[in-house]
Amino acid sequence: MVKNLLSFESKRMPFAKLFAFFSAGILCGRFVQVPPTVITFLPYGILTVMLFLLFTEYKNKVLNRRIFPKIGYVLLAILGFYAIKRDDPAHQEDYFGKQHPPLLIGLIEDEPIYKEKSIRFPVEVSAMQDSVSRHSASGTIMVTVKRGENDINLFHYGDRIVFKNSCTPVVPAYNPNQFNYKRYLENKNIHYQTYLTLSEIRVIASDEGNPVLAFALQARKHLADKFSKHIPETHAFQISAALIFGYRTDMNPEILQAFTNTGTIHVLSVSGLHVGIVFALLHYLLQFMDRFPMGRTLRFCLTLGAIWSYVILTGMAPAILRAGIMITFFVVAAWTNRTQQNLNTLFASAFFILLFDPRMLLDVGFQLSYAAVLGLFTLYPLLQHSFPIKNKYAKILTQYIFISIAAQLFTAPLALFYFHQFPNYFLLGNLFIAIPSTLMMYMGLALAISPFETLNDILGKALEWLVDQTYLGLQKIDALPYAVWQGIDFGIGELLLFSLGILLLTITWNNRQKAAFWGCLACAGILVMVISWQSIQRQSFKGITFYNTQHHLTMALFASGKAPHVLSTLDSLTHPQLLFHMWPDLQRYTRPEKTAFSPLDNEKRENKMLKIADISIAILEKKQLSDKLLKNADIIIWRYGNYTDMHSVKNAFLIFDGSNFGTRLADLTAQADVLGISYYVLKDNFAYVWERKK
Repeated sequence: MVKNLLSFESKRMPFAKLFAFFSAGILCGRFVQVPPTVITFLPYGILTVMLFLLFTEYKNKVLNRRIFPKIGYVLLAILGFYAIKRDDPAHQEDYFGKQHPPLLIGLIEDEPIYKEKSIRFPVEVSAMQDSVSRHSASGTIMVTVKRGENDINLFHYGDRIVFKNSCTPVVPAYNPNQFNYKRYLENKNIHYQTYLTLSEIRVIASDEGNPVLAFALQARKHLADKFSKHIPETHAFQISAALIFGYRTDMNPEILQAFTNTGTIHVLSVSGLHVGIVFALLHYLLQFMDRFPMGRTLRFCLTLGAIWSYVILTGMAPAILRAGIMITFFVVAAWTNRTQQNLNTLFASAFFILLFDPRMLLDVGFQLSYAAVLGLFTLYPLLQHSFPIKNKYAKILTQYIFISIAAQLFTAPLALFYFHQFPNYFLLGNLFIAIPSTLMMYMGLALAISPFETLNDILGKALEWLVDQTYLGLQKIDALPYAVWQGIDFGIGELLLFSLGILLLTITWNNRQKAAFWGCLACAGILVMVISWQSIQRQSFKGITFYNTQHHLTMALFASGKAPHVLSTLDSLTHPQLLFHMWPDLQRYTRPEKTAFSPLDNEKRENKMLKIADISIAILEKKQLSDKLLKNADIIIWRYGNYTDMHSVKNAFLIFDGSNFGTRLADLTAQADVLGISYYVLKDNFAYVWERKK
């Protein structure tokens, strides 16, 4: 039975090849640039080849059977390439970023996120307007509005707005391992952003979005208000709202950290797990209908209706939409009594999702959810088959363990690549939360549909108590020593090696193939050597990293395995800017409690000299009249565009940080070029790493 589940023959899994070739085309389209004329004529080329194949089918069926599948797969890859390239801004003549009109008009295409100081939402641009006329336009921009008075419920999905065109390109990550917001938005085909005040934006129409999505978001907002009323405690409301219907607006970072560090963050992302719980409940409640004529058909119709009602109820977020489509394939296959190959059905759902929206392949949630289900369909049956348990209660426990291991192992490469950390107690966390999360789901669904206020109060208090106890337990697991392994260097090479090793391990376990076994060992060996080499390189590093923290100055000193020493004009290591810009890199070397920190006074504009070991670093905050400071410095950090005479610089290396403004910075670099002084511009540039010469 296990062997049948894991059969990789193309005849049993035709959608696996379709998915693979279409995905390969999408990935090529994401990273390979071609002239716009290629994209213009590509559909005609595909159509010509298809007509040629139909002609050969008519003339020579034997020849066609040999070449058609191969050419068809190539055409599918080209179609994937075209699907993601057709809406690329480089190939859109009316893209708003190619022109500079004073005003843009567009539609808010998602639910606005209200934060403490800002409101953020994507806008699909439809027109550009100047003082004379209005022209059609295309493209999507991320809009951030500074909050003011009476701005609650000011913007909604489906609002048409006109706003000042102050858009700028999204900047890349300027520090090692920093979250790359630019790449995140590019995967959503967003390349520009803008920051506005309330006076620079105006709503000119409402309710112009997709009516189904508008209804879904309105229903979710109604549910959020209902839950907030009956669950007054903030963190209990945030957890229950996120778990049951995917409402995660302005969630406390401490909550996210506790769930992330214990490997249970999937509970807060409405996905296949939640749809599966709903499906299991419906299957149990409606199974009596099979006794009646047409009862089985009616049961499947009611089940699908309820599942898609839940999908709509949760706002049709991408994760839950994927889960709804995926489980629909399984339900329809079971309803029609077709021989169901789980992996083929899995790849079929993924393939049709990508046909609808090819950019889903670049979504981290899409990748993680399908990787987890792939683990459940491949590794989980092997674990069950290899370790049979007869005791009923022990069997339930081992099932949870096997599910956690299978899902975590298959998602580990992606989690390490994107988040650079691994929850060491994921098994304990998932075992702990398995039953409470299921109970919370059922209680939350009951609260969502109950019309009785008394019952709602009881359910709200019970749900609040259960969430409190569960969250407290996760916090205790998170507080255990070495709960999370952070700062892991994991690039694309390591991702591919780890993923290939897992695939070969599964094939070895299932088919007992020696070649796959030795390939798995080779992948593991190379991966261990690469990670070990990276660790040795980090531990032996001696030098200084000057981080890009915008107009603030931040540097970290490293000395061969010792805890780094951070100096910054920001007030502490817990400052949000340091946590975002610097800490993703610093955690590769140490833990927070071992990091030394020294604040640099940013209030008084005074020049200072730092003596670090045998390195002298001069910080110029204002004009330096004496040349003594400059002559004795090895590194000079030039700040605020000061007018110190650069002729006094002898052998020092200059760093122009983010406090220098545009025109003055250009003058400073020109002077340094004329005088032949080495320098590095840190403003709008990647962090500078200075390594001590050995």
